[in-house]
Amino acid sequence: MFRDLSRQIETGMPTYPGDPDVTLAPDATHETGGYATSELRTGTHAGTHVDAPRHTIPDGEAIDEREVGSFAFDARLVDLRSLEPREAIGPEALPDPSALDGDVDLLLVRTGWASHWGSERYRDHPYLTAAAAERCREAGVGVGLDAFTARRHTTSSSAARSR
Repeated sequence: MFRDLSRQIETGMPTYPGDPDVTLAPDATHETGGYATSELRTGTHAGTHVDAPRHTIPDGEAIDEREVGSFAFDARLVDLRSLEPREAIGPEALPDPSALDGDVDLLLVRTGWASHWGSERYRDHPYLTAAAAERCREAGVGVGLDAFTARRHTTSSSAARSR
C-alpha cells in the first residue's frame, strides 16, 4: 500500500526560519483568459520535501539525479508522540538496527507535531540528534519526521538520508 505524506502547498504555509515565504496566486483565470494557471513562489526547503545530499554537501547528489522510484519506501513507523517541545530524539528512542526487518529502508518518526501545523508552536518541535541520524545511517535506513529538521546546514539531517 502506498501513502502520500505530502502537505498541500498553500500561501502562508510554515517555512523554516529565514527561508522565503510561500505564495500561490492565480496567474490566469477561466473568466479572464479562458484557462487557469497559478504562480508559485517558494524556497526549495518548504513543505514536504527530501533533503538531497547537496543540501549540506557541496559535491553531493542533487535531488534531480535520483530516480523517482527511489522515493517509494518500505517504512516502519516510530511513534514518539509523548515528546515535549524542543526535546532531543536520541538514538535510544529508535529501534535497534538488528530489530529492523530487512525490507525496511525508512523510519517515519511521528512526534505528533504535525497537529501544530500552521501555528507558532509547530516551530517548537522535537528534533533528531546527530547521534540518532548516525544510527539511521549505520542501519542503512533513511528517516522522515513530521516536523522541521533540527538545525540548518548541519550534516546530521542529511546523513541519515544519504545512505
